[in-house]
Amino acid sequence: MTANSIVVDSIMKKILIVSANPQNTSQLRLSEEVREIQAGLKRAKRRSQFEIITSA
Repeated sequence: MTANSIVVDSIMKKILIVSANPQNTSQLRLSEEVREIQAGLKRAKRRSQFEIITSA
């Protein structure tokens, strides 16, 4: 591991999740999908390097 890769690995990475349910369509399971992504990230080895940001 080089000095540059250590610096890059320590930077907090943000995951922005933007979702929308189009009008006149059946309801999508957007909240469920976000929860699944969050649960997967909790199981990740480097989870402390990521922050999930969602839009309402």
